[in-house]
Amino acid sequence: MEKTYNKLVRDNIPEIIEKNGGKPFFRELNEQEYWEYLLKKDEEELQEVKEASSREERKKNLLISWNY
Repeated sequence: MEKTYNKLVRDNIPEIIEKNGGKPFFRELNEQEYWEYLLKKDEEELQEVKEASSREERKKNLLISWNY
């Protein structure tokens, strides 16, 4: 079954998919699209921080968001 994520790709994900026998489909974004997706990602990360149930969970989410 084909999955669509519409997410920014990092950490050599297309290569990992290929190594596991899959066929990744992706495209490079233009600069405007890139910034739109990057802002969307930041909004998602911020929402996770806001919804965290503890200080430790907030801290974990903040540390993860700074590493993407």
